[in-house]
Amino acid sequence: MLVGGLLLGVALLCAGHADGALILVIGVFVLVLIIGFAILPKERLAKEKWDAEMPARWQIASKKWNRLYYCERDDIVFDPEGLGTYAPADQLLPYVLT
Repeated sequence: MLVGGLLLGVALLCAGHADGALILVIGVFVLVLIIGFAILPKERLAKEKWDAEMPARWQIASKKWNRLYYCERDDIVFDPEGLGTYAPADQLLPYVLT
């Protein structure tokens, strides 16, 4: 939509309708600014929440990592304290993070 508005503005400018093109380009620019200011705070808050929770997640994952054992025969990793939980070795990261 925004790209279409800008292309229409350029087309109007090339066709000699400078006033209409200028108003359209300014309108699209203002719309982009409004949308940007509406979305950015939400993304910033989500990032701050993620950053605040990261140390606790890291500690849990680190403790689990240190408890893991690898079974070469079955190509799995398992946590002996995890009540029989295991994962294929290629799924190690998701297993540690859950």
